[in-house]
Amino acid sequence: MTNSAGTPEEIRRIAELRKKINDRDYVAFAIQRIAQVLSNELIERNEISHERTK
Repeated sequence: MTNSAGTPEEIRRIAELRKKINDRDYVAFAIQRIAQVLSNELIERNEISHERTK
């Protein structure tokens, strides 16, 4: 990250992200989605592991 203010696009994107992280519903949904993706990945790895041991 640089010390400059950034391009107009970067400034716009940072402002968007700041709004999102202050929105409890957005953060709750994001955490739920991350948990879902990680759970699915663990299940998939577990299934692959079981297939290899057969």
